Amino acid sequence: MLQKVRYAVTSLAVLALLAPAARAAAIQSFQATGQFSLEVTGASNPPGAFPTMASTFSLTPPVGATVHKAFVYTGDWNNSGATLDLVFDVSPNLPTGPIANDAAFTTLYGYRWDVTSFVVGVAMSYNFTIGLDALLTSQGQQIAGAALVVIWNDPSALNSTVTIVDGALQVGETTPDTETMTFSGMPAGNTNLQLFTVSDDMAGTNEVIKYNGNSVGGPIDENLGLGASVVSISNLTSISPANNVVSVTSPVDHFGWIVSVTIVPEPASATLLLLGFPILAATALRRMRRRRKSQR
Repeated sequence: MLQKVRYAVTSLAVLALLAPAARAAAIQSFQATGQFSLEVTGASNPPGAFPTMASTFSLTPPVGATVHKAFVYTGDWNNSGATLDLVFDVSPNLPTGPIANDAAFTTLYGYRWDVTSFVVGVAMSYNFTIGLDALLTSQGQQIAGAALVVIWNDPSALNSTVTIVDGALQVGETTPDTETMTFSGMPAGNTNLQLFTVSDDMAGTNEVIKYNGNSVGGPIDENLGLGASVVSISNLTSISPANNVVSVTSPVDHFGWIVSVTIVPEPASATLLLLGFPILAATALRRMRRRRKSQR
């Protein structure tokens, strides 16, 4: 089962980390500002196939758009930090170690691949496989789902800020737990937030998602399929220059939180548009008055 979230936003900026070395928890990893649109699509592993994954991502790019950046994410439990391999569409085998593991339990590992050069042309569908080797003859442990995050160069969009925070956080166990990811360097303004999670064990529900201390969503309940979710929340408010914090609290449920992506429109873009019309109108009025005087 697939679920995707696409924002053909009028403005946005991006934050991303490309360091291959493993690290604990999650950090802000990619940032850029420009005429961008963001698309997040996800896939869930079917029951019984958790040690490996083979599925398809489907994209719907804006008209005239080209790829700025594209990343594939997944998580794997209890594999001791093994290298995972991705074959994405026509790519060669792309092995990578984990970008992070959960600092407290060290059993969840997050993975990221840069697939920018393989999201090309007019192709809207991309087959992929994930495992411990390219032919999936060796197996991981528990790969519940994968996500594709694409930042489009969109000629129809105004400037905005896109931010990615990625890593590996285990939320919940047998007692209530709260984990957080922090966004920084963003302008103040209206924000769209996407979360990608894996391995929701459904032991409990009622997860609460907060942004800057305000409850904005939840629960997280496998909307991609068994064990995986992409959650999208719109119309949040980011504060500048303060850090903007997203937190998830779980009563007893246990799942992995791999990536958060947020979009913040640049206020200056809208301001210029609003100011531009009165200036143009005043200029046109002055020209009309000059013509009338010259005709007298």
